[in-house]
Amino acid sequence: GAPLVAMILFASYRTWFAAPFPGVTYLLAGLAVLYLLSLTTGFLFLRRLEGRRRNVQRHAGELGSKARFYENQCRLLVEHSSDVVFSLDAKHRFLVANRALHEKLGLRASQVVGKPFVDCFFHAETPMTRLAREEIHKRLEQAVAKKGRVAFNAELQHRMAAEPRFFRIQFEYLPLGD
Repeated sequence: GAPLVAMILFASYRTWFAAPFPGVTYLLAGLAVLYLLSLTTGFLFLRRLEGRRRNVQRHAGELGSKARFYENQCRLLVEHSSDVVFSLDAKHRFLVANRALHEKLGLRASQVVGKPFVDCFFHAETPMTRLAREEIHKRLEQAVAKKGRVAFNAELQHRMAAEPRFFRIQFEYLPLGD
């Protein structure tokens, strides 16, 4: 861009002294100045734009680090909660579960991730467990349909436990990444 401007100005300067019509020389000089002004304005605009881009990148970096900080804080709160906290996918399979699942039910997160909720607690097919499975499935669907909270009582038992344990269960629909 700059060499072209210099050549135009140099050519205008030469024609100013050699041209038989001074008006044409002034016109060329004026056009050269206008071209130079437009280049300068464009250059200044690009510099301002670059400065804004750097500011946006800096703020995005700050927001990203804040988001990572708060994500870590939430993860720690859930992980160390005394309540069993877990997340299920649309087919009611475990995505994640906290330590309290092991403390209260004897199941590790690695044992349940990817498995349907009801399959982790109802193993023997009896009329009673069939009803319990249907009730829990209904409550899960109810929480999703109303996009809210559904609470109920249930007895849960995993394979290793000798006796079922009574729990107050509360499912709450939270749109995580929907």
